[in-house]
Amino acid sequence: MEARVCQYENTCNGDFLIDRHPDFANVWLVGGGSGHGFKHGPAVGEYVAARIRDGGPVEPRYSLASKAETQHRTGSGLYWRIEGELMMRSLKTQVIFVWAAGIAAAQIGEAPMASKLEEFVCRHKSPTELTFGDKCSVRTPCNVRFNQRTYSFTTGGTVVLSQTSPRGKAYAYVTSDGTVTIGSNLSIASCTGCRAATGVTDFPPNTIPLWTWTAASAAGTWDRDGGVDLRGSQSTKVIVGGPGITVTELPDKTQLSVDTAALQMFVRSTPASSSAACSAGTIWSDATYIYVCVASGTIKRAALSTF
Repeated sequence: MEARVCQYENTCNGDFLIDRHPDFANVWLVGGGSGHGFKHGPAVGEYVAARIRDGGPVEPRYSLASKAETQHRTGSGLYWRIEGELMMRSLKTQVIFVWAAGIAAAQIGEAPMASKLEEFVCRHKSPTELTFGDKCSVRTPCNVRFNQRTYSFTTGGTVVLSQTSPRGKAYAYVTSDGTVTIGSNLSIASCTGCRAATGVTDFPPNTIPLWTWTAASAAGTWDRDGGVDLRGSQSTKVIVGGPGITVTELPDKTQLSVDTAALQMFVRSTPASSSAACSAGTIWSDATYIYVCVASGTIKRAALSTF
């Protein structure tokens, strides 16, 4: 036989604590389950998700202010015990931070996340407006890396669809010069914190995909659940050189160089003259001749014929 302490947490007035952090708009305080939190988890998750998604005030008796009022009125300390939740406690003050690990609710109108990261996550704010990167800040920058170069973003952005826009899809990506770009065949009214590119029907080469969002159900309207998250928190590439091929890592790209002493170069063109600058071994051709650089600055040719 053994005995274990069943630990739980209480607020000073016995009600849940469900409120925004007074100093950080993107942090919610959720707790005060009084030993029954596991039963209320799904309902509390839906309640918090609705507040985050649709806004609006929280229930007054769940507010942080109600805990402070009770505390001041009774003079009791505001205390927390641990019930499968990560908490920070404050005696005779207000709770600094609470993260209820057991409470989770899907965000409607939000691109499903490829990971737990919030960097550049896109949300459906209204029928014509998408927001992204609302968690990017000076303290928590959203970083994007191209080879050895990293770009840090400290603000998010919005993408507003023109009400006269045709149906289609938007592609969000970061270009190699560190620009968040929204490419599409849609009509974008405004792109704050980003650049709008027209005539885009897929992710361009040498870009980092973030997400896509459709406007297919009705013209001029973003589909509420039209987002697809394409961010990858972990990625790599492998480029291996070979005979005559050298791989060089530059700050923003990988460069492949050809050693013409090891590999013959074939160019589909006509040299300017028999003494044009060239490297030995380079070969050209046109409809009439094959040209060969036999030595630096010396080109010879042979006529082509049928057989």
